[in-house]
Amino acid sequence: MILSYGFRSVIVSESMVLAWYNNDHENGPDFLTVVSVQYGNTGHTYMFLRYLRGGLEVCTRMKKHVSIASDHAGFTLKEALIDFLKDEGYEVDDMGPTLLNPTDDYPDYILPLAKKVALRKDSFGIIIGGSGQGEAIAANHIHGIRAVVYYGGSLDIIRLSREHNDANILSLGARFLSVDEAWDAVRLWLTTSFSHAERHVRRIEKLP
Repeated sequence: MILSYGFRSVIVSESMVLAWYNNDHENGPDFLTVVSVQYGNTGHTYMFLRYLRGGLEVCTRMKKHVSIASDHAGFTLKEALIDFLKDEGYEVDDMGPTLLNPTDDYPDYILPLAKKVALRKDSFGIIIGGSGQGEAIAANHIHGIRAVVYYGGSLDIIRLSREHNDANILSLGARFLSVDEAWDAVRLWLTTSFSHAERHVRRIEKLP
């Protein structure tokens, strides 16, 4: 069930809500409602779980699961983004590398992340390289992955990748972005929802 309180609503699967709730609470709720709130014209959308416990209404922000990986060129940016994500309350899975190795190969880290994201529909992935291109190519070899590249420019690219393409992995070009620019892109991407417009759903369903 979706309740928007006058703001634009988004569709969240019942399994996602129940999985989130069961992982974080011992006792079942009296009722569950997903509340989607979009803040102003920023495009930032946050989801809250609304439930009744002991006669009291509780509204808790739902955490998104984010996996993140890089190669050596993206390592420093990866570490910075992990801190930002955790500060925002996201569940972060650092899939490597854990140490800077100038000779590492991006498929060794990107492919395991892409496979993990493909298996969990409510998760998202952030991958980082020098340009982000090779990482996106690798990720898009995995069925169910829709990876998009960002290395600067209009943030409309970020917004549309979620609203129109339901992208589940964002690939960043660390050599072309400052930490602040990368975080602005990541934050917008994670808080923008797929539109579920029929034409976009139809086109995505035609992808191999």
